[in-house]
Amino acid sequence: MEEFVVKIKNNIKHNIKKEEEKDLRFRNLVSKIIQSPSKIAISDKISKDGDVQFSVSMVDLGLTFNLFLKYKNEIFLDFMANFLGEFLIRENISQFRHLLISINVDKYNLMISHYEHRQFGMEVTKNKFIFTFHVSLLQSILTEGFRKRMKI
Repeated sequence: MEEFVVKIKNNIKHNIKKEEEKDLRFRNLVSKIIQSPSKIAISDKISKDGDVQFSVSMVDLGLTFNLFLKYKNEIFLDFMANFLGEFLIRENISQFRHLLISINVDKYNLMISHYEHRQFGMEVTKNKFIFTFHVSLLQSILTEGFRKRMKI
């Protein structure tokens, strides 16, 4: 009987450990990514609807192909695309500022005010992550401190 109880306790500990590892998958993935300073490449073209694309290599995100395969279920969730996209923009905001200035003055209000960034598009092609977002997100990020001070 005692041997049976020990086996059950060992199984319970093993199952708890597996569940804890599952619970930490997002934390482990994000920690690998934020430890790697990422070099991004921004497309200078803004679509007529205000969409912008930028890319980052898998290696620059701190991911090997094996890690990518290990975490692919987490990577392709909307949560992760939105988190990574905004994290990379905020970390590289100085590289994005020129996009707002490049919008034709006559079209600026229409492009920024009539559309709103909702979520990132993300695809992985040839070991690169390609993100798509609406340019209104840049204005929102760049003016959020001002809006808080003004309580807008």
